[in-house]
Parts: sequence; structure tokens; C-alpha cells
Amino acid sequence: MPQRTYVTYRRRPGFLERIGHSCTGVIGGMLVVLLAVVMLYYNEGHSVATAEMLEEGLSLVQPLYLAAKSNLNGVLVHHIGLLEAENELYEDHYKFSVPCVKLRRKVEMFQWVEHSHSTEVSVGDSIKKETTYTYDTEWSETLSNSRNFDEEIGHVNPRDFLLESKTKSLQVVNCGGTTLSSHLVDQIDWFVDIIVPPGVQSTHYKRYIYHGEDPMHPVVGDTRVSFQCAGITGKSELLGERDAVSIIASYANDALTTFRTSNGRSISFLRRGPMTAEQMFRLEESNNNKLTWFIRLAGFVLMYVGLMVMTRIITTLVDWIPVLRQIVSFSVSMWNLSLAAFLTILTIAISWLRF
Repeated sequence: MPQRTYVTYRRRPGFLERIGHSCTGVIGGMLVVLLAVVMLYYNEGHSVATAEMLEEGLSLVQPLYLAAKSNLNGVLVHHIGLLEAENELYEDHYKFSVPCVKLRRKVEMFQWVEHSHSTEVSVGDSIKKETTYTYDTEWSETLSNSRNFDEEIGHVNPRDFLLESKTKSLQVVNCGGTTLSSHLVDQIDWFVDIIVPPGVQSTHYKRYIYHGEDPMHPVVGDTRVSFQCAGITGKSELLGERDAVSIIASYANDALTTFRTSNGRSISFLRRGPMTAEQMFRLEESNNNKLTWFIRLAGFVLMYVGLMVMTRIITTLVDWIPVLRQIVSFSVSMWNLSLAAFLTILTIAISWLRF
């Protein structure tokens, strides 16, 4: 693997300079702590509002056939059916069509990629920085501009792709005779790899269409193209049976669209496979709980980072005494960890009282 290394030196900041930087960090740390508080506060509000929305939706939902039979428009319904569409998606470059809701063309090129790694160590009154650039060939969907490499000679990439990656989507999709809104169609995202039809006149290698001399020994500039689809709308030898979906949405005039709850939240769920209404709402509750706890954890970490930046001046004052520096650094870190936990719990508690 080719590589190139640079070594640079810079003067180590003096004691007063480090104090100045630490003082500046106090303001930055305060802003980070404030950001964490705001994030935690609104996260609790979002969690409560979503829970109320799901509870209300579960109490209102009814099977689609009852709403259609009673000619009730605007009610929240649960529906299970097979995806349908009058048209197929057409791949215009390779001239084949697929009965699906979404068709993705993924184009990858074999190219040079630059990786850099830097390390810094103190050497007397200076700081030594060592940066190593390595170059390797990889398949990538993103073009690496070799003109921006540290060393372009011997690592030149083509300037453009042979084709562009793109995703096509049907405009009109039905399920059991009802038309799906664009928001429901957007949730059909379970892409699966498909094999290119044998009739396509190109070099086939595994599941790829290959543009190059030898698929077993690719060279820079070779291109491979693969396809994925989501939401099968018609039976075919290539894809198999149509996809069944479960939907919870508002019913109106043979169409399924977004339902608004009393707190202004939107209900418009689509999941792959048959699921009861209760199963779908329980799944959304689980997702809401996971998101809430993830943001709580992120807020705690952000709070801790902000406090560490704010109190860095304390360790800077004693960093010229090695043993004392380690003791103070550990003590400050533990204090900030405890304080971050306390502030996080306090913010969550206040938010719950508010919402």
C-alpha cells in the first residue's frame, strides 16, 4: 500500500496562552451545556406528545372495510393488502422494466482512495505532528477527486462516472383498491438486491453489470452497476410474489392519507407484511421509547463534554505538576460526570412537570 509521511513542528503554547485558551473554552462549554438542556427539554416534549398521539390513535382506529361500508371519510383505519400498480418502473439505460414501487441503480467505480492519519507528541518545547497519507484502490459510489490528493502522481482517478446512481419511484401506488399518499409511499424502503434480467446485453458478473476488461482483476476506472427494488407490485420470475403491507392512515374517497390527532400530530404508518393495528401501534411506541432514550443519552454526553470544556482551566492551572495534574484531572472528570448526570435528570424531571 503506497504511503507518504510528513513531519512538522510547532511551538508548544506557553502557560499564559493555555490559560487564555481555557478561559475562552468556558464560554464555549456554557453554550454546549445550554444546547444539551434545550435538546433534553424538547425531547421529553416530543416523547409525551408522540405517546399521546399513539394512545389516541389506538382508541380510534377501525378496520378499513367498516369505514368503506359506512362511507365514513376522514376516519383512522387499519388496512392489510397487496401492493398494486398499473405501471412498471423502466430502467432507461439498460432497457428493462421491474414491477416495483422503487428501483435503485447503484453505480460504483474502482478508484484510488486517500486515507490520512495524524499523531502529535510533545518533544521538549515543541509539538511534533506526523501525518501519514496512504493510498488504496476501492469500489466506491462516491467519486474521489485525485486532484485533491497529497500525491496525485500514480494515483489518478477518472474525472466522471460512466453512469450516475439514481432511484426511481412510482407516482401512483394502490393497496387493495385504495390509493396511497406520497407519505405512505415514502415508507416503502425495504430495498432488496435483484438480478439483472438475462436479456440485458452487457457483461454480467454475479449480481452486477460490469464495465471493464476482467471482473476478477479490476483496474482503476472499471465500473460495476447493481440494482435494488422495494415494494413488489406484480408477480414475476425475477422478484416473486407481490408484497403485502399493513397500513394505518386516514381514509377518504378510496385513498389513504395522513390523519391528524387532537394534539396536531400526524399518523400515517406503513409496514411490510401483515400486522394487526395493535401490533403496529406497539411497534411505534417501542420506536418512540428507543428514540427518547437515545436522545437522553446524547444529551447526557453533550452535557458532560460541555462541563469538561468549562472546567478545563482547573487542570490547566496545575498541568505543570505531573502527579497533581493527574489527581486533579481525575477528580474534575468524576465531578463533571456526577454533575452531568444530576443536570440531565433534573432537566428531564422539569420537562415532565411541564408537559
